[in-house]
Amino acid sequence: MNEHIELVKRWMEGEDISLEELRSNSEAADAADQAARNATRATSAARAARAAYDALAYEVVGSTLDAIAKAQAANYWLKNYEELTK
Repeated sequence: MNEHIELVKRWMEGEDISLEELRSNSEAADAADQAARNATRATSAARAARAAYDALAYEVVGSTLDAIAKAQAANYWLKNYEELTK
């Protein structure tokens, strides 16, 4: 189970938890959340970059349908990245 949630549950059940412990828990949870968001953005950016590379590679070898499919994939991941970074 998530350690941050566990601490909140203990506090809600009436356990004596210090303000400092709750503050520290809040900051750690925020940092974990930001890391997860960054990882999601990085994944989308990496997939967009890979799809763009693949599209160009297929274009170079003359595989038009594959190039179009990869360009569409790049567009999807780019839009996904932009949504995540709003």
